[in-house]
Amino acid sequence: MNYLSSIWFLVFLLIVGCEDNPVVNCAEATAEIVTNEWPGQLEDFNTAVAELDESYTLPDDWKTNCDAYVDAWQTIVDDNCTLQGDENPLTQTEIDAFAVLCDANYP
Repeated sequence: MNYLSSIWFLVFLLIVGCEDNPVVNCAEATAEIVTNEWPGQLEDFNTAVAELDESYTLPDDWKTNCDAYVDAWQTIVDDNCTLQGDENPLTQTEIDAFAVLCDANYP
């Protein structure tokens, strides 16, 4: 009986230990936002559109970077992360709008 109790205890610890840690999630999400290249790619895209630059093409890693950026912001919103510096948390509407851009296939 003691053996079964020990097994259940270990299973419980494994389940509890594998849950997401909001502090770790916030740190990883914040690091992703700071290092992600997509905001710069978006700025380049907006400049090309404003200047009617028909030679502009989206970078090959546009979707990958965009998805990672959106996922990071989603984590920040979902986990109520506190950001330092001048980063203001996005709203869910803004995150959804960025997600649409990730899937966009502009010529």
